[in-house]
Amino acid sequence: MNHFGDYGRAEELLLKGLELSRVGGNILVEKNVLVFLAGNSLARGDIDGAVAHFQESEAWFRQMQDRRGLASMLQWFGYVRHLQGDDGTAHALLREAVELQQLLQRTLGLAESLMVCACMSADWHQPQRAARLFGAAEHARERKGLASPPPGDMPIYDPHLERARADLDESVFDAAWMEGRAMTLEQAIEYALELPLTPEQGTLWSATRQAAKKEFYGLTEREREVAARIAQGESNREIAEVIVVSERTVETHVTNILNKLGFTSRAEIRKWAVEKGLVKRVE
Repeated sequence: MNHFGDYGRAEELLLKGLELSRVGGNILVEKNVLVFLAGNSLARGDIDGAVAHFQESEAWFRQMQDRRGLASMLQWFGYVRHLQGDDGTAHALLREAVELQQLLQRTLGLAESLMVCACMSADWHQPQRAARLFGAAEHARERKGLASPPPGDMPIYDPHLERARADLDESVFDAAWMEGRAMTLEQAIEYALELPLTPEQGTLWSATRQAAKKEFYGLTEREREVAARIAQGESNREIAEVIVVSERTVETHVTNILNKLGFTSRAEIRKWAVEKGLVKRVE
């Protein structure tokens, strides 16, 4: 991952490195550069680009039985699969990453995997689980002399961290964080890989989730946001730029909205979103 946050410059250098490695016939360097390109794409919100780079790298590392190469990228490939909604594959990739990192005794890699699991837990509105895993990852890094993740990774982690904080009272969040710090690394890994998919009871989300699902015919929060932006007359490209995803991802959201609502056109989505008052929800 990019340690400084200058993703544009990082991509320029990585693409140059990819070109040189291919000209020189250094396949190992080429595949490692692809992993870094995938991470850089992920940090920029280009999920499709990240998937393409990860897929190519994974296939080569498996063919060569390169456990170190796989260990360095599988948790992030799991994360992008999660972002695509494929949590079953995400869980399998994370478990394999953790097993490899344990075999290779890579504490910092395990800390990264804990962070990824924390992010996923936050997305599933499991704020206490997320807080514990963030705390456990922090403690694991400190054991290796590092206080925090690389700055370039924080744009990935921060939205999930804030989502978990928003779901809990501050005192409850802080207490869960300290519980995570008190775990051994082995305990934290076992806890992380359970990865239940249901929201925790007692959160604001769990109290309102069923009501929202009924009112909006099963549309997710992101799908409702896309519907609202369609009602405002935004194109798929404009929506993608605002919510920082690929245009293809927006197209998938639009297809899901049409299917769930039984509509065939954006005009129908627009009318429905206005009737439901969703336009007011977009700032």
